[in-house]
Amino acid sequence: MPSRHRGPAWSEDQVNEQAVLYALSTLAQTCAALAALVGALGLYRAQSLRTEQTQTEASIRRLLVAHGGTMAGDAQLMSTEWITNQARQIVHAHPEQGELIAAIAKWDRYEPDFRRSTRLLVRFGGWNLLVILLSLGGFAVVPALTDHLWASVLLWGLAIGTVLSTGAMILEANNALAGWLELVGLGRVVRSLER
Repeated sequence: MPSRHRGPAWSEDQVNEQAVLYALSTLAQTCAALAALVGALGLYRAQSLRTEQTQTEASIRRLLVAHGGTMAGDAQLMSTEWITNQARQIVHAHPEQGELIAAIAKWDRYEPDFRRSTRLLVRFGGWNLLVILLSLGGFAVVPALTDHLWASVLLWGLAIGTVLSTGAMILEANNALAGWLELVGLGRVVRSLER
C-alpha cells in the first residue's frame, strides 16, 4: 500500500511557507493599524500640548498685568517672546511671585515635551513603515524565506521591535490617551477601574 503524501516535506532548518505568508500579512496589517491608532494619539498629544501652551501664555499675560509688569492692552499686543522675557525679569526681581514662577516653568517645558513627542512619533512611524515595506517585500521572496531558519528569527525580531516601539509610543501618549478618554466620556470609567 502506498503511503499518503501530506504535502511538501521540509527539513528542520526550513520554515513553513503558510506560516511565513501569515506572518508577513499579519505584520503589515498590524503595523498599519498601529500607525493609525498611535498616529492619532500622537497628533492629539501634540494638539493638547499646543492648546495648553496657548492657555499658559494667556495666564502669563494675565499675571503680568496683575503684577504691574505691563498694561492690559500692551499684554495682548506684545509678542510671546517679549511677554515671557518680561515675566522672567519680574520673577528674577521678585522671587515671591509664585504663580508667575509656576507659569514660566510650565511654559519652558512645552517645547522640550513637544520635540520629544514629535521625535518619538517620527521614529515610530519610520519603524512601522520599514516593517510594512519588509513585510510586503517579503511576499516576493517567500521561497527564499522558507528555505532558511533565519527567516523565523527575522520575523520574531520585527514583531518584537514593533511591540517595543508601540509600547514606547503608548507610554508617551499616555497623557493624550487620558485626555481622549475624558473627551469620549470614559475617563470616569477608567478611574473607577484603577481603584
